[in-house]
Order: sequence, then C-alpha cells, then structure tokens
Amino acid sequence: MTFEYVETQEQLQHICDILSKEKSIAIDLECENNLHHYGVFISLIQISSPTTHWIVDVLKLKQIDCLINILEDTTIEIIIHDVSFDLRILAKQFNCYPQHIFDTQLAALLLGKEKVGLKNLLEEYCNIGKESKFQMADWTRRPLTKAMLEYAAKDSMYLHKVKESLLKDLTKKGRLEWVKEEMVYLNTIRFEYPTPQWHDVKCVKSTEAEVMGRIKELHAVRESIAKKVDRPVHFIFNNKQLIEFATTPPDWDTVKRVHPVVRRSAHRFKKALDQAKSVKLPKNQYKKFSQKQKEQLNALLECQKKLSLKYNIAGYLIMNKDQMRDIVISGNKKSLRTWQKELLEQTKCA
Repeated sequence: MTFEYVETQEQLQHICDILSKEKSIAIDLECENNLHHYGVFISLIQISSPTTHWIVDVLKLKQIDCLINILEDTTIEIIIHDVSFDLRILAKQFNCYPQHIFDTQLAALLLGKEKVGLKNLLEEYCNIGKESKFQMADWTRRPLTKAMLEYAAKDSMYLHKVKESLLKDLTKKGRLEWVKEEMVYLNTIRFEYPTPQWHDVKCVKSTEAEVMGRIKELHAVRESIAKKVDRPVHFIFNNKQLIEFATTPPDWDTVKRVHPVVRRSAHRFKKALDQAKSVKLPKNQYKKFSQKQKEQLNALLECQKKLSLKYNIAGYLIMNKDQMRDIVISGNKKSLRTWQKELLEQTKCA
C-alpha cells in the first residue's frame, strides 16, 4: 500500500497543484467526535486520485486553504462515502462547502443494497477486507502507527473503483438517472453541523416544565466544564444522569458515578439549579394538521410503503417526511425529484 503522508505546507501545496488538474478525487476524514476529547474536529483527510494517494495531517498543518479551494472547485468531482458527517464537519471547521459531490453510499442505497457500509462495498467490488479495530481510535495521538495510517488510506484508495462499479449496476437496473438527479439535489444542500442543544436530549420534551428548566441550566454548566477539562460531555455525566439530576437534584459535593470535576464544581451546579427557577421555556409553535391533511399524510405513507416494497429501497428515498409534509401543506409535489414523481405516477398510488 503506497501513499504519501503530508505534514508540511510545502508538501500540501505540491499535492494541491497536482489535484487541481484532476477531474475527480476521492476523500475521507478521520475526526475527533466527542469520543476522547471535547468537541468535533478533523485530524486527517485522506485523498486519492485514480492513481495516487495522500494522507493530510490536518491536526499538524492547521491551515489547509489550498486544499479547501480544491474541495470547493466545481470542476472537480469529490467522491465520498456517506456525506452526512464529512460535509458538516468541513463546513463547521473550515467553512468549506464542496458542490460537486458523488456519494457512494447514496448510490448503493438507490440500488437497494441492505449493507451499504464502505467495508461491505470494498468486499463486494474490490475483494478488499477492511478491519474495524480503529473505528474508535484516538486520531489525535501522534505519531500515528503504520497500521492506523494504512487503515485510513483504504477509505479513499478504492472509492473510484467502487463508484464505477455502482454506476454499472445502476445502469443495469435502469436507475442511473435516479442517482444523477439525487446527486444534483445533494449538491444544492448547504450542510451545517448542528451543535447539540439541551432540548435535543432524549425524552426531555416529556418532562415537566420545572424539570426542563433544570435540564437547560445543568446542560450549559456540563458543556462549559467539559470544554475546560477537554473531555467529552458524557465523561462528565451522561444524558440519563442529566435527567436524573434535574428530576431529583443530588448532593453535588458527594455525588457518585460522575467525573471528579463535578464534585469540585458543586457550587456551579447548585447555582444552575437556583437559576432554573426563573427560566422561561419557548412555547411549542408546531401547527397541527387538519383531519383532511392527516388523511392525506396517511395516504402518502401507504404509498411510500408500497413503492418501497416494490423497488426494494428504503421508504425515505421514495419520499421523506419533509417532502410528505410539504405535499400536504402546499398541495403540490414540487418538493419531489423527477424520478420520484414518475414512480408515484406510474403506480397511481398518489
């Protein structure tokens, strides 16, 4: 396995000069995602042209402007497996918004594959095994081992071949236009990384208003402390404990099963609970559907289920929840792509 490890600005500029002449490059990221440290940030970017491979040490370089320009160049196709996280972290950390993306996972999903992980596609199309032992690795450690770097390199090294194999299979199934249209739509989305908020905590909306106010304040203190000690928030205490502490406040000086910093910061949590008494929570602005709209939504759900079974692809690809809501509210199907409309019209189910 041959690749270049890029850790100087001179090296980076050299590969950017090479990449600027490519029509298509494949990339993957290795990140810290609140697993070993506080926050979300990129450690490595793996890059492959059809013939050459690089691993860029973003953590060491910090400044990667010329590479960002390559990723945003609309004349260069960027092949990624599953854009959902990678594009969001690029946006968050570098204000980077690639606009010529091909997502191999989305293509696999539209083929009707059940196993669409990169590991599965590498085995199917490239006869390459991919170990999973480094999935939970700390990519902030330096130096990285040879085994870790080889693991990372595989994530971009075979994506060109995977893409071409997927396109052949899609053509055989008559679904190539589906994928083309989905990629066009994908490139219109401005991905943003959502910072977890207190109201995102599971089950929080089912708690009483008084408890919700406590959760809001305790959540803010936990976040602040986690950042200060550079530990993931769940190292301080997890969300289940957050709800427990908000429901029945503990003795913060002696509380168990938490990071030691919690007891040392007892005064901050006590103060947070006092402040919670005056917290004003936002009112739910959600507008309920009429009975007719509920019936329309149920009909669309049935249609989605029928088409999902017929074409053996996930229901949300046929029509997702936002699209169905938009159809019910607007009274038209403008939110659907052409291939989706054609499926509905052909089956006459909606």
